[in-house]
Amino acid sequence: MNTYFQLSPEPGAKIDWGELQALLPWLQPLDECPQDPVHHGEGNVGIHVRLVMEALIGDDGFHDLTQPDRRMLFWAVLLHGVAKPATTRLEEGRWRAPGHSRRGQLVARNLLWRMGAPWRERETICHLVTHHQAPFHLLERPDWRRRLATISWQTPCDLLVSPARADALGRISSHRPRLLERIEL
Repeated sequence: MNTYFQLSPEPGAKIDWGELQALLPWLQPLDECPQDPVHHGEGNVGIHVRLVMEALIGDDGFHDLTQPDRRMLFWAVLLHGVAKPATTRLEEGRWRAPGHSRRGQLVARNLLWRMGAPWRERETICHLVTHHQAPFHLLERPDWRRRLATISWQTPCDLLVSPARADALGRISSHRPRLLERIEL
């Protein structure tokens, strides 16, 4: 069994981050990648990804999903910050990672292809990575209807809610309640 199918946790499972990093060495740089404390008081990207995975796997809705949907969501949250080490920089005293979602899609596609992920699942995961923040900011955009249509062509919107909610819950930020409200909208 390849790594892609091997790492498909059941609801409520405990994830051993050290074991995961040994199996997937591309996760290791996440622990050295800082994040802006205003949005990510939990610290680095590795801590954030762990918290997001725990939030996803602990979510009651995760239990009701099919095995392929759970697997795709697991990989989407695991990969949602994969490009942050390459895109993070200090700007005006704050850590920023512009373009990490789009670049993350490219990195995710390559990694998933090498692991033998089925095409449909790979592409769904990649678009979940690209659009994982859309529920946070979509309604602020003047072109939100057009953007929503584009996202819906690429991403199952019912699946997009789960990683977005997990992303909001997997952070320490005063913005968390606002993010969760926007996801519900």
